[in-house]
Amino acid sequence: MDILKTLLDKIKSNEIDKESAKEIIQTLDSEIEELKKNEEEELRKEKDEESKAWAEGVVKARAKQQKRMKVRQNLKFQTGISPARIVRLRRLGKLDD
Repeated sequence: MDILKTLLDKIKSNEIDKESAKEIIQTLDSEIEELKKNEEEELRKEKDEESKAWAEGVVKARAKQQKRMKVRQNLKFQTGISPARIVRLRRLGKLDD
């Protein structure tokens, strides 16, 4: 509000009509709104980047655990199958490594 008071004092001293004063105030308001929008957009982008970084960290952290679980599941599946049969099934392409 101090800015408006100083602006009004300057307008009164220069004897500018009310219409031009309203235009000046409207332009100031529009510039302030644009600055607020830009600031909000920058904050949103920063939050998005932080969330993406966090998600990538979680994926990296869980990769080893998921691999370990897959190996255990695979070993559990292969316990009843003879090694020769496993080799044969791999050659036929029915088992993945």
